[in-house]
Amino acid sequence: KKFNIDFELFASSINFYYKNYCSLFYDLEKYFNSKGSFDSVNIKKGFYIANPPFDNLIMINMAKQFIQSLKNTNEPLSILITIPQWDKPGYGGFECLELLERSNFITFKKIIPKNKALFFDYYKNKYLYPVEIYTIILQNKQGIKEHIIDNDFKNNIIYYFNLNKSNNNNKNKEGGSLELIKNEN
Repeated sequence: KKFNIDFELFASSINFYYKNYCSLFYDLEKYFNSKGSFDSVNIKKGFYIANPPFDNLIMINMAKQFIQSLKNTNEPLSILITIPQWDKPGYGGFECLELLERSNFITFKKIIPKNKALFFDYYKNKYLYPVEIYTIILQNKQGIKEHIIDNDFKNNIIYYFNLNKSNNNNKNKEGGSLELIKNEN
């Protein structure tokens, strides 16, 4: 509510939270307020949410588009992303994360442990804890001034992932490691 977020960039008519969203099947979902596919939306101003499918090519494309959007606008722009933590030893490289880190637009990065990263699987009709995830915020200079990522915001992220989302065997109250990165853009 604080940043007037009302647009998610990867959703569908059966799994959206915000009034405005991008979806794969615009021809059918435009009647349910879809704004088209992620690739067709021009991101210039505002605060967006992106929880892409955990597919390497989609996430690489997403990272490249976000970086271009952040470079090409003089308007305040911020994007909150959730992506899997696939940069662990043994996983190999994770090009999406590498692109984002090299861009210098990351102002906030938090690892959410697997037991806190709850997703709903629509095919299996159940909740799952598939993988540890990163919650990342990208911002241009104007976005940093307009959408201040303060302690309240960080605490809300921790609260969101702790809220009824831990299995009963894990008593980790920290909710993951927290890293605040100073933007040098």
